[in-house]
Amino acid sequence: MNVVGLGLIYKLDIDQHKHFVFVEMTPTSAGCGTGAIIASDVKDKLLQVQNFKDIKVSAVCDLP
Repeated sequence: MNVVGLGLIYKLDIDQHKHFVFVEMTPTSAGCGTGAIIASDVKDKLLQVQNFKDIKVSAVCDLP
């Protein structure tokens, strides 16, 4: 699944010096039961990137 192509990623902050990534995303709908699964999958994929050690993925329903 391409979460970027689906428009689920709203914020991406990368601190290369601390090897930290913060991702803010939204589930496909407020009642979607797969939101936590998708967030976990995003984190797992980012951990496969060699330089990233600390990753936080936040799934939020209320976006500006």
